[in-house]
Amino acid sequence: MDPAAVLVAVLYHPAKAGAAETSERIAAGIAQIGAGAAQILSLHDLDPATLRGCALAIVVGGDGSILGAARLCAPLDIPLLPIQLGRLGLLAEIEAHDVDVVLPYYLRGDCWRDGRLMLSAALDDGQGEDILALNDVVVARGVSSGPIRIDVTLGGHRYGTVWGDGLIVATPTGSSAYTRSAGGPIIHPAVASLSLTAIAPQSGPPPLLVVPADESVSLRVTTDASSWVLLADGLVHAQPLSGMTVTVARAPHDAVFLRRGDRYRLQRRLRDLLVGDPRPRAGASE
Repeated sequence: MDPAAVLVAVLYHPAKAGAAETSERIAAGIAQIGAGAAQILSLHDLDPATLRGCALAIVVGGDGSILGAARLCAPLDIPLLPIQLGRLGLLAEIEAHDVDVVLPYYLRGDCWRDGRLMLSAALDDGQGEDILALNDVVVARGVSSGPIRIDVTLGGHRYGTVWGDGLIVATPTGSSAYTRSAGGPIIHPAVASLSLTAIAPQSGPPPLLVVPADESVSLRVTTDASSWVLLADGLVHAQPLSGMTVTVARAPHDAVFLRRGDRYRLQRRLRDLLVGDPRPRAGASE
């Protein structure tokens, strides 16, 4: 393929300080090295159809921008290259100040593909499309309500009833986010699985469970209609009616991130974020 014919989407969040300027710099760099044509797009209310035909999506922003871009690009099989503004997280690959130096390596294909499974959630009301999530799908109590009762079914078989503030169904990618805050397990992204973590449980089955990635999870809340909400990647998607069932399963498309370096860098970054960087600071004694 003629490199000049390659279309690269540069996605940014308009409210993120420095995102627009960094996107412009990236687009100029792509043109300068002849790696394709760049299309700068705001993630705000972006129509996924606009991305059709893109060979790569470069995402400029924080974790929320990266999650949003993954939900847009995974169904279109467009790989992602996240550029972090601010503190480097687990999903981002490049810090903004390093873009000019390292971006050409990715554009030349000197990288590997990191596939991350995603979730698809559907309500049994027969309305609307399935909801995608890279991190997690959460059934949680409303702001003013007390504990909620959640009947949990795994693969069509009843598992038990959780009485508490909610339940998180997470991917391995999401296991280091809300799940970790709720006391759930951290799972390596290469382990194809889903984790279930109860939020402040007062009764019910064991609050932590890891199941195979192809297991379907059904959650039915039997408390008042106004007492709970459905969230995906931290965004409220619905305040369903009492007795409705949310079915969560592995999505048909994975999110793909471009990476460089060895595959153990993720473990090192995770360690540094969770327990602190063990390396001595400059000038400190060992």
